[in-house]
Amino acid sequence: MSFQSHDALVKAVFAQRRHAEGLLKSLLPASVAGRLDWSSLELRPGSFVDPSLRARHTDLLFSVQSPEQSVLLYVLVEHQSTVDPMMPLRAVIYAGRVWDRYLSDHPGDASPPAVLPIVLHHGRKPWSAPTQLHEVVCRDRTLADGVAERMIQLDLVVHEVSEASCLALHRRGMLTALGTLALLLLDKARQSDDILADLRRWVGLMRVVLSEPSGIAALAMVVQYIVEVTGTPTGDLETLLVSELGPGGEEAFVTGAEQLREEGRMQGLERGLAQGREEGRRAERARLLIKLLDAR
Repeated sequence: MSFQSHDALVKAVFAQRRHAEGLLKSLLPASVAGRLDWSSLELRPGSFVDPSLRARHTDLLFSVQSPEQSVLLYVLVEHQSTVDPMMPLRAVIYAGRVWDRYLSDHPGDASPPAVLPIVLHHGRKPWSAPTQLHEVVCRDRTLADGVAERMIQLDLVVHEVSEASCLALHRRGMLTALGTLALLLLDKARQSDDILADLRRWVGLMRVVLSEPSGIAALAMVVQYIVEVTGTPTGDLETLLVSELGPGGEEAFVTGAEQLREEGRMQGLERGLAQGREEGRRAERARLLIKLLDAR
């Protein structure tokens, strides 16, 4: 369930151009990003990841135009807490599949697009695996010195997802509020000791998300992700959203809960709600008892 939740969150948010554009701009060298016509950015269909690795990687393919040619931006999101030492080789294989599909769709085209692989990593530790292909396939360093420049060249763009980097990109206007919140959740949800404390730090982002035309639906998606990926008591989550965001937070929670129920994943949520409400009733009874004792 965890992978499906990560995959759904990434695709629901970053398949939308307005959320993807700023992130992609921020990940490319300025000399490259400045040459691209971002108004031409489009999501392309399909996945190029091996079926056996789809629990580890989510991929998105975008096309964008430069003055001279089309460029394909291939984004791989690494969901495992450990890094994949084979990632440069996998990126070459996946890029080959992208080109193969392009040539099948455009027979006779002698000007295939450039494919730029980008990796988003949200593991527990910083990326420590190779980023260049020759580091994977040429372990003999003496051999590598003579072969590296004559083989396929690949130097992965790897972006470490962290709270500091996400918030910095948001402050610079590169990431939308929902894009920032999605990356923060990818980074924190699996490993946080207190996701509710994290959410309190991000209340400002949630308010911005809620203020947008599709804000309720977006925040409902966030609710679903938190419920599925963390062990947060849902009664506590509901209380936080209502107290910090008011009626909009309550509506988002209820909408997310209804969607989970429709998808058959509601049993745990309902148990959590019942537990949270019972705890609330016990706390209220204790408060009234203390008040009565004080009155005596």
